[in-house]
Amino acid sequence: MDLSLVIPVYNEETIVRKNIEQFLESFKFTGSFEIILSNNGSQDTTLEKAKELEKKYSFIKVVTTSKRSIGRALKEGVTAASGNLIFWGGIDFPFGFDIVDHHLSNQTNYDLTIGSKYHPLSINNSPLKRKIISWLYHAVLYVIFGLKIKDPQGSFLFKKEVSNKVLPFCTYDSAFLETQFVLYSNLFGYRIKEIPVRYINPRRKSKFSIIVESSLVLRDIIREVPIFY
Repeated sequence: MDLSLVIPVYNEETIVRKNIEQFLESFKFTGSFEIILSNNGSQDTTLEKAKELEKKYSFIKVVTTSKRSIGRALKEGVTAASGNLIFWGGIDFPFGFDIVDHHLSNQTNYDLTIGSKYHPLSINNSPLKRKIISWLYHAVLYVIFGLKIKDPQGSFLFKKEVSNKVLPFCTYDSAFLETQFVLYSNLFGYRIKEIPVRYINPRRKSKFSIIVESSLVLRDIIREVPIFY
């Protein structure tokens, strides 16, 4: 298998089928690939719709977690992936339906590419509050861990060998797992590149409270310090 796409879904009954099929219409990759829909404890009909897609397309696979947990959904999706390259990103395709092709065209000579809203060439229409929180988050990561990556929670494309090495160190169920993945990829010397993206249509109302999400991530940063060092 050349490529696995890991896409977490939580209460996305209105867009999961539409967005997957719209993505497939524009996807230019010619190698073998699979799409893993990692159901993140959805309480609506997302799981049923995902399973309908699984029946319709032989290359779609569904995995599920029993409760809402973005970190666990990503980890279980990546664990189930068989591709030599693995992509993860949101079902809302916030950077456009061509984001996977964009990553693939920038992957040469790198082990991990990150779609970064804060790349100098990116177009970022995030709300001001979100930009401020992201800036503070990057500052904290730089001061505590020396991490220079500006957006460790964008879309990712990485080699399977990276996840085999790094994923066992990613222990959190919160969104901090994405940052852990970058921290340990950097620590182990993998070649990382941030690539510009177009974030021109920030998604409708977030499924997660920015205050709750930020407090959980801050808690996990504090917990990570003695482990990392």
